[in-house]
Amino acid sequence: MNFEDHIISITDKNFKEVVLDSKGLIVVIFEKNYWGTAQIMKNILKELVSKQQFKFRLYKYDLEECNLISNEFAIYNQTTILFFKDGKLLKKTGISSKPELEKILLEMIGN
Repeated sequence: MNFEDHIISITDKNFKEVVLDSKGLIVVIFEKNYWGTAQIMKNILKELVSKQQFKFRLYKYDLEECNLISNEFAIYNQTTILFFKDGKLLKKTGISSKPELEKILLEMIGN
């Protein structure tokens, strides 16, 4: 399976349904496609989806196409990752290393 298969685009229109009304662990990366840091973070998260045997769902939110949800969470001009569990925001982080992201995910998967 291709890593790109693990990440789905979401928008202002379906954010509530897909993220806030869902059960389980969900990770959303807020990005602009041309940001190099966003590409690096997406690649790390895609690897972790496979490594963790799909114990979390991964979505991307394009800051160029949407802005209502990003404004709600005070995300403007930087790559940002939000971690939700059962519809509740647990953590907000920016650019992180693979070990840091994996530690966060393992803590959340364990709870």
